[in-house]
Amino acid sequence: MLFKLIAIALLMGVSLAASFSVLGLVIERSHRSDEAIREIASAWSREQTITGPVIAIPLQTTVITSTGQTTTQENNIFLLPDTLTYDISVDTETRSRGIFEAAVYTSRITGTGSFNLDDVDRTHIDGIVQWDNATVFIGIPDTRGVESSAVLLWNGEEIIFEPGVPRNSIEASGISVPLNIQPLKKEHMFSFDIILRGSEAIYIAPLGKTTDVSISSNWPAPSFTGAFLPKEHNLTDAGFTAKWNVSSFGRSLPQSWVESATGHDQTIKEHIVNSLFGVSLNHGVDFYTQVNRSVKYSVLFIALTFLVFFMFEVLSQLRVHPLNYLLIGLAIALFYLLLLSLAEHVGFLSAYSISAIAITGLITGYARSVLKAKKKAGIIAVLLSVLYSYLYILLQLDEFSLLFGSLFLFAILAIVMYLTRNIDWYGIGER
Repeated sequence: MLFKLIAIALLMGVSLAASFSVLGLVIERSHRSDEAIREIASAWSREQTITGPVIAIPLQTTVITSTGQTTTQENNIFLLPDTLTYDISVDTETRSRGIFEAAVYTSRITGTGSFNLDDVDRTHIDGIVQWDNATVFIGIPDTRGVESSAVLLWNGEEIIFEPGVPRNSIEASGISVPLNIQPLKKEHMFSFDIILRGSEAIYIAPLGKTTDVSISSNWPAPSFTGAFLPKEHNLTDAGFTAKWNVSSFGRSLPQSWVESATGHDQTIKEHIVNSLFGVSLNHGVDFYTQVNRSVKYSVLFIALTFLVFFMFEVLSQLRVHPLNYLLIGLAIALFYLLLLSLAEHVGFLSAYSISAIAITGLITGYARSVLKAKKKAGIIAVLLSVLYSYLYILLQLDEFSLLFGSLFLFAILAIVMYLTRNIDWYGIGER
């Protein structure tokens, strides 16, 4: 008896090793999927972040160098909007490369708002402010996504955006327009429309004293991410709508500042990055994650299946060869490989159903020959059906997966203890 238990434990280890070897394939295929998504995004346009509009006003100051020479230095005064409103519609579609898919979108971004020049603290500015050489810019990380000529309506005057941002700007790329700002006018109104392509996600930087954002899309499974969740949202099978309202107290940014002497406003950039929010176009939990999770439950399948065969040996005085245990363990391990390979082509649910039916039928037919009884083979079929149904339900749960799994394991242990309560293990060992 002891020798048989040791042999079964070793065979369980071999079967588990075969099951967990599938994890390497899962990681490899997941990386290939990520590469395909990056290739699609590279050809279409990467995920986009809208930062702006921001006014950059050149400031000329006179400085004395260490050698005593007098020179002119030019920095920028950056001014953020007083009010900022975005109305964004996101039209999504799925692009594929081979068997891998990625979500891409074409968005129409309408922005309105105002700038207040009183937000510039002129009393602490030492130098000449070049109001007639100002620039309004919007940071866009991948400007290939700008589909057509974008127009800025500034105080009722139309100006066409041009590629590029000011020197030492808070963003590395984007679009901008030159402006001749009238400093005596306190409030300046603006609006713009941009058609922007992107992939996987779209983010907004809340640069206004008050920033209102409304996003609508035909994507049914969004993930609201970033520093702020929407104030209200509505999800349907046809898409979603979401609205944000963010005040300046949540972004930790000054309303205006002068570019540092080094030209690197790293702290400002960090605050902007930390305040981003938006929508990620998820595909839900992808099947690679689900396969990964399912493999981790292989110990339960192997242990319970081996236990049932061992109980048949004990109670019916059958002899099951260790090779039979090994083949059954490898069949259980094969389930995960079938699941992974089929899921890439037919989806997770169909792949799970096909794999579970195939392996259950294979082990049941084999058990019928090994155990020499239809009834015992039927018990094996019921056990595997219950286990695969349990695993699928567990994979679909999120918050309650731990509770459901713990209760199920408790029930399994209670059943085993009840069925074996009257067995004389010493007597079996003596026989």
